[in-house]
Amino acid sequence: MTTPRLRPGISSSRYRHTSQARAEEKPTFTLVDFHAEATSEKLALAYYLDGRVSALWGTHTHVPTADEEVFPKGTGYLTDLGMTGAVRSVLGIEPQQSVETFLGGLAGRYRAPEGPCKLQGAVFSLDSDTGLCVGVERVDVR
Repeated sequence: MTTPRLRPGISSSRYRHTSQARAEEKPTFTLVDFHAEATSEKLALAYYLDGRVSALWGTHTHVPTADEEVFPKGTGYLTDLGMTGAVRSVLGIEPQQSVETFLGGLAGRYRAPEGPCKLQGAVFSLDSDTGLCVGVERVDVR
């Protein structure tokens, strides 16, 4: 895991945003899926883009967080959406395969387990006049 650092005058490609997200322009809807491991990276980027994007959510850990909110300037946020896949799994693969890998075995082709599934995510309610978020609700269907 790396520690992201921003210094004055130095930009990071992770923190660049498209020209659509510039403050002087009014985007219809700008949605950011930020694939990163560190929750601090996701939260820092949300503060940086607050009011310039409609919503920002994180992906990568496959574990949903309970920190959905609308930031002060109108950006919807959730640190991690979670995953869609088997309920009894390790990140969507058979638990025994994951255990074997951690014990030094070769991973091989991932095997999806049988059984009940779940769908996790979020619904961001967006204002069509401003392009900003007015509400966030987590989704967890089993």
